[in-house]
Amino acid sequence: MPITATPSLSANREGKTKILSALEANPNHLLVTFKNRATAFNAQKSEEVAGKGALNASISAKLFRYLEAQGLETCFVSEGAEANQLIYETLTMLPIEIVVRNIALGSLPKRVPLFKEGEKLRVPLVEFFYKSDELNDPALPDDALLALNLLPAGVTVEQIKHLALAVNDAFLALFSACNIDCADYKLEVGINANGQLKIADELSPDNFRLRDASTGQVLDKDVFRLELGDINTAYSTVETRLNQVLSAAPIDLKNQVATASTPLVTYFAIVQVQYKANVLHPESRAITEALQLHGFPTVERVKAGKRFEITLKATNRVQAEAYCLQMCDTLLANLVIETYCLEALKPLQA
Repeated sequence: MPITATPSLSANREGKTKILSALEANPNHLLVTFKNRATAFNAQKSEEVAGKGALNASISAKLFRYLEAQGLETCFVSEGAEANQLIYETLTMLPIEIVVRNIALGSLPKRVPLFKEGEKLRVPLVEFFYKSDELNDPALPDDALLALNLLPAGVTVEQIKHLALAVNDAFLALFSACNIDCADYKLEVGINANGQLKIADELSPDNFRLRDASTGQVLDKDVFRLELGDINTAYSTVETRLNQVLSAAPIDLKNQVATASTPLVTYFAIVQVQYKANVLHPESRAITEALQLHGFPTVERVKAGKRFEITLKATNRVQAEAYCLQMCDTLLANLVIETYCLEALKPLQA
């Protein structure tokens, strides 16, 4: 039987660190209560830590709001009535975990000894894992997401990778301003009733590896996992620094100006423009009929379109994507009869 997306954010359920409750007042929203429980090694190690739930909720809310300000779609709606509660949009979750790595820590140097412990990666690494405690969250090659039918209609591996890397640009900029190295983190994503792909789950130090950029001090769940000190002290440090940075001049990646520390990067993009489904397109019809007459009778329909390959400079991926979409809105697509999508976006090596 094919594996499909699971409704993890649309039903009453309790996990290791959160309780999800349906809101009767709004079926499109969900109340998420963060527990005070710290867990590690698939809950083989577990402990109650007073105040941890409120810290995770607070940090998650700040990071969700920050990503929204960068134009990245998330499940976040608002804080809840209690300090350890948030309200999310109801989503159908994909049964995968997305791990983005900037520094070789954790399992990576153990699985791939070619990476040295603590080595800064030349480019971010995106990995996929099947979400299952029973199977110990096995790693998945990119093609396995398609082979196992783990992606809903309209969602591609490239789309998920692009979202993860855009999030990474945003996190690297924010945590750098906090004097914190963002070594790696885990994302989960889901789709809403309109088929929009959104960032979900939580964005707390439970899901990150964060290190003080000056001292190397551990500021994430590794404090609990490796018994390095008090977990609330580490998490409070992250919260305090985020407050200081986010209350100052806002970080705006879309309008970031190139400087010596943030130079322009060359990106390669592919934009696909097609006629809307309800638009009668004579060229598409003519091509379909010509193919049928030239020995391809089984061709039922050809949908003609335009493909643009664009090389451009930007300070980051979020800005590069914004530029591409602005080009489509301004010139590349006729918005009355056409629709467009960004099929690929990647930095070019210098």
